[in-house]
Amino acid sequence: MSKSYRRNNASHKDGIVMIVCVILMILYFLGLPPASIVGLLAVGLLLAAIVYVVSNPIIDLCNGLIALYKNYKMKRLIRSTSNIDSLTWNEFECYVADGLKKQGYTNVHLTEHYDLGIDVVATKDGVTWGVQVKHYSRSVRIEAVREAVAGLKAYKCDRAMVVTNSFFTAPAIELAKCNNCVLIDRQAIAKWN
Repeated sequence: MSKSYRRNNASHKDGIVMIVCVILMILYFLGLPPASIVGLLAVGLLLAAIVYVVSNPIIDLCNGLIALYKNYKMKRLIRSTSNIDSLTWNEFECYVADGLKKQGYTNVHLTEHYDLGIDVVATKDGVTWGVQVKHYSRSVRIEAVREAVAGLKAYKCDRAMVVTNSFFTAPAIELAKCNNCVLIDRQAIAKWN
């Protein structure tokens, strides 16, 4: 369960409790007898419990359906490598993660969205790979290789890889060779399909 889902779910429950408390306070100030307020409190808590129990599975189901729809939409969009240029950077990261899975990588997951140089972590043949993903309209420069190599320790990776929908400059290729970093350009991605 993601942190944002837990945060949204917790604020949802807090909101229900707050609404019940406000209603009870209004009833008290309007002169409702305390015994009636206690009865309404019990009913309110029962309703809050019912909403809590029912809402979690419904929210999980909705999140699952949304994820399936996004996956379906992305797979329809990407019929060939010519379509990868129309993806957003986030969709391209997911595309690369799916491509790594098709290539036999396991434990493939996207990293957080603050940049420490690695966008995807994946394992193959006992080697943990840190993958920098660059969705560019121009050639990828040497900085991308530096970021990937520098980010390895932060994610406890053994080797670096940089994947792009474009191509790499000569200095980027040279630095990658010196650091045993694998470069995947648009021609190599075409072979993943």
